[in-house]
Amino acid sequence: MARGNEPPPSETPLEIPKNVAALDIYLPLGSGEGSYDVRVISANGESLLSATGEAKLDHGLTILNIDVGPRLSRPGNYIFQVRRQQSEWGSFALHVR
Repeated sequence: MARGNEPPPSETPLEIPKNVAALDIYLPLGSGEGSYDVRVISANGESLLSATGEAKLDHGLTILNIDVGPRLSRPGNYIFQVRRQQSEWGSFALHVR
C-alpha cells in the first residue's frame, strides 16, 4: 500500500473480474469501524468508481462492503484507493480482467 495517488510500481496488483457486482474489502488489521470512501481511477485520473460504505468488525476483521454495479466493466489497469473519511488515501494497483 502507498499513501497518496500512486501505488508503488513493484506492487502486485489486486485482481477482480469485470462486471463484479459487489466488493467485500478486508481492511488492514487495526482498522476501525465507520465510514470509508473507495474509488477506482485510471492512470490519467478518470474516475470509474466512487463509493462510501460502513466498515463493520466481524470476528476480528474489519470488512467494508461496496456495491459496484456496472462501473468496472472495462478490463485494464487502474488505481484502487480507500480511506477512512477525512483521512489520507491508501493506493493499490488494480487489474480488472
